[in-house]
Amino acid sequence: MTGKQREVNLRFLAQPADVNFGGKPTDVPAWVPRDDGERAQQAHARRLIELSRRMEEEVSRHRPFPHAESDGP
Repeated sequence: MTGKQREVNLRFLAQPADVNFGGKPTDVPAWVPRDDGERAQQAHARRLIELSRRMEEEVSRHRPFPHAESDGP
């Protein structure tokens, strides 16, 4: 690598999958909250995802060129 830092955002449009030892994808079961604490964590995670999405939309409105990569200041 040439010393540049890169950021990776992972967003899943489908349920994520795991890969077994043979290299074949296997389904990952959906997480189901079992108590009030886990339901609160799930609600918090959903709020963070929505906040992140809104922030990205706002930032993208102010970028001079869509998908332009910056080499730094």
